[in-house]
Amino acid sequence: MAKFELVGIPNLPAGIARVKITFAIDADGLLSVCAQEETTGIEQNITVKPSSGLGEEDIEKMLLESMEFAKQDIIARLLREAEIEAARSIEEVKSAFKDAGDLLSDNERAAILKQIEVLENAVLGGDRDLIDFEREHLYNLTRNFAERRMDKAIAQALTGVRVDKAV
Repeated sequence: MAKFELVGIPNLPAGIARVKITFAIDADGLLSVCAQEETTGIEQNITVKPSSGLGEEDIEKMLLESMEFAKQDIIARLLREAEIEAARSIEEVKSAFKDAGDLLSDNERAAILKQIEVLENAVLGGDRDLIDFEREHLYNLTRNFAERRMDKAIAQALTGVRVDKAV
């Protein structure tokens, strides 16, 4: 019996299903496929009987090609998720500018706007690693701004509240 296991990409972001797929071909040419979601343990199985007279080598070739395309599909999905996260980050920063842009110096605002432009160009380039790097850089540039926004929101929420009533 020939057995192949499709190993997923390590360090996937949270929320992405982690599926272990096992392919097995027995001596009669029956193909068994088992997909198991690793966090829940939910498993699905299917057995495919050859009806076209494919030989074991043909089936093995088809399996290897399916694994190759599965990897490409995963890579494409991860790229799309990086693009979506980048767009979300950009929109959050632009929204924060509208709500509390007065908390930024002109130099901070210019640096953040420049980084947004760099991130938008990275998204257009289609390089997931570069998108993630530039999004992280935007996060680092806006961290102090976010802290100031939180401080301002807390101060506004506590204005006029007595200490014994704040608990």
